Amino acid sequence: MVRLKDFEDNLLQSGLITAEVLNRFAAGWNADAEDSTVGGEKSPARPVRSKTEVEEPAIQLAQNLVKAKLLTTYQVRQLLKGVTKGFFLGPYRILQPLGQGGSGRVYQALDTRTERNVALKVLTSQNCGQDQLERFQHEIDLSRRVCHSKVVHC
Repeated sequence: MVRLKDFEDNLLQSGLITAEVLNRFAAGWNADAEDSTVGGEKSPARPVRSKTEVEEPAIQLAQNLVKAKLLTTYQVRQLLKGVTKGFFLGPYRILQPLGQGGSGRVYQALDTRTERNVALKVLTSQNCGQDQLERFQHEIDLSRRVCHSKVVHC
């Protein structure tokens, strides 16, 4: 089980969320959990917490961050394992892996300059020779020629 403080530290160290955003989110989350008054009677603002929520506040915070679309499930899983690096590649924020093949891995990423989702192919170090780079360039050139309703070009 991951402690809440460790999860928050991992989250901030990753750069996925700033301390300001986390504090604002946590303040809203705690406010939702407080009792509210309805018609003069106290009633819980949220349903009674489950055993999992009480025992694992880091998991609950992680789930709420995913629901709020501040993190992806992939990012949360990595953070809960203690991974704090590898979420950014230049201006790209890695959202989730899409697949891998002989030459590298493909990720869904967010281009932070344009706020657009992209597929980002990352070549493995073994596949960075001149022949492989020429093959990769050829793949890029071919992909530009594809004309299909399900393919978006930027």
